[in-house]
Amino acid sequence: MTASLGQFLFFLGVCSSAAGAEDCASESDAEEATLLQFKQGEQTETEGASDLSPWCFAISCREAKVRCAAESQCCDIAKRCIPTAATPAATTTTTTNPLLGSDYEDLCDTHEFTYTSMGVSWTGLGCTFEAIAKSWVAVGGSQSDCAYTMAIALGEGANPDCKTGSYSYNTTCLQTTYGFPLDQPAYDYQCTLGPWQVLTNSSTATNPEDRAQEAMDYVMYNCGTNSGSPSGCSSEICLSNDKTYPDCTNPSTGSCLCATCNTTTDGVCDKSWDTSSYPTTIFDTSIGPFCGCAVGNAATTGWSGRCNDGDTDYYQEFMTDAQTLCDAITW
Repeated sequence: MTASLGQFLFFLGVCSSAAGAEDCASESDAEEATLLQFKQGEQTETEGASDLSPWCFAISCREAKVRCAAESQCCDIAKRCIPTAATPAATTTTTTNPLLGSDYEDLCDTHEFTYTSMGVSWTGLGCTFEAIAKSWVAVGGSQSDCAYTMAIALGEGANPDCKTGSYSYNTTCLQTTYGFPLDQPAYDYQCTLGPWQVLTNSSTATNPEDRAQEAMDYVMYNCGTNSGSPSGCSSEICLSNDKTYPDCTNPSTGSCLCATCNTTTDGVCDKSWDTSSYPTTIFDTSIGPFCGCAVGNAATTGWSGRCNDGDTDYYQEFMTDAQTLCDAITW
């Protein structure tokens, strides 16, 4: 008996000094059962308490067993109860959209959008100004492009509900996930979608980088790069003829102009679908120039805000908001 009790007291000492009370409570029931059997065999009288003493009902089963084995304070509860298994600590898991990617998890969300003037509603991803700006950089652009690429996006594909005037936006709205619907159709019913309003073969984007890559391809294969037209741009079919989003009302092909545009603002490009309507440069970027029709010309290729709105500085009008919001981004 002395050896067994000594082993138990040593066990209690180890628990209290090294593992703590909670760890002691999680030791196996087998050890407790052995100790209980040992004490029951001794027929030791309970000191100051009967089998039905009030304290028996005020403590846990596990504590009753420990008292019975170590302190000779036994009652029927300790002999018959079964300790409750320890409950593992709750864990919190965070899930991310594997298509969206962790870089945009807090910057994009799914919403129901309505383009009131067109009578069109859809459900899809919307992203913040920051997400759209970062997506351009993620697919190969430069941070120094931010104000230029985002001025184009503000002039083309920002949520009209965020607009406060012809050239102004509620910048707080632009910084929410309602700011830039990735699947927003064109106000002029062209077969283009998204923040930069370019041809696509996907009516539902799962990541802002999808739209950024489409816009970048459109820049390079229509307006050129800073070193000229891409080497693979030939026969005016470089983007293939499937670059048109499904079910659009005015289908057009994905053919490319393959022009080389001047890097200077308003510089004339060397090609046009219509010899009387050459596109000109809007902004230059690290990838190549954004180009489009000039005031007085018809919309052919590139971005058409200047000729449609009759304003040579149409996209420049958005530079103040674009620059302010770009400066606020933590890259």
